[in-house]
Amino acid sequence: TSMRGAGHPQGCFTMERLLDRIAQASGKDRAEIRRINLIRPEQMPFEQPLLTQAGQKIVYDSGDYVKCQADLMAAIEYESFPERQRAARAEGRYLGIGLANYVKPTGRGPFETGLVRIGTSGKISVYTGGVAMGQGFHTAMAQICADQLGVSPKDVTVIAGDTDTVSMGIGGFASRLSVCAGSSIHLASVEVRQKVLSIAANLLEASAEDLELIDGKVFVKGVPGMSVGFAEIADAVAGIPGVSLPDGISAGLEAEANFQPENVTYANGAHAAEVEVDPGTGAVKITRYVVVHDSGRLINPMLVDGQVQGGVTL
Repeated sequence: TSMRGAGHPQGCFTMERLLDRIAQASGKDRAEIRRINLIRPEQMPFEQPLLTQAGQKIVYDSGDYVKCQADLMAAIEYESFPERQRAARAEGRYLGIGLANYVKPTGRGPFETGLVRIGTSGKISVYTGGVAMGQGFHTAMAQICADQLGVSPKDVTVIAGDTDTVSMGIGGFASRLSVCAGSSIHLASVEVRQKVLSIAANLLEASAEDLELIDGKVFVKGVPGMSVGFAEIADAVAGIPGVSLPDGISAGLEAEANFQPENVTYANGAHAAEVEVDPGTGAVKITRYVVVHDSGRLINPMLVDGQVQGGVTL
């Protein structure tokens, strides 16, 4: 069937079949053969002897591959599989089980652009060169910005891949957007947050350390009546002919960042499938399928679950 992967499925299939053959030749359990060949947590970061096609070092930066497999074995009830297999065989049914571990690079550069702007209406806009591919990109990027500005993600508008609004960008490919576009938007949001606090401190005649951002306004902590909205803050730096801006305050309430990763980062995981095969027709029915996937810090867990499940069903 159709799949993306630039050779990944073929490479994984070859490695997993070799491990199964090693297990058969050595008389060891297939899961044990995999376990003893996994990179251990204390070996991280782990540098491979090969280089990428771009000439970069391949360095696995994090992850507990051994725990991923152990969690998988527990979830699929691997130890009791032989008993299930024998019981099924007595009924004329043929059960089999397959295992696979993997590691996958994410966050490929060279860079991505993120621009965050609060207009004089108080509306928050995010612009990026990254392009959505149906994986909840706009939602995740809105969350990243909203987290810094103290608003709901629904209050952030994301405009992606439009050269009218952002001049540079690489696009959407190779599992890169959360790392590259997300980091750029995060950096720009942090800068805008600092500017909001600085301007609000001037307007409220308070210290920036005593302020907090809540629902599109900046409040003096412990004094609910003292606040100023994003619209007023943006208007204060929009400029009035002949009137100077406050000392140390630059024009406009926006920031742009171009995050450049030094190298890729890596996700990892393990899959197991228990199947029933009809010995007469060769038809295969999946009876159990378990995934343990380590994505690191999740921006939106529901979106990640959907992507993993979608990847499996594809």
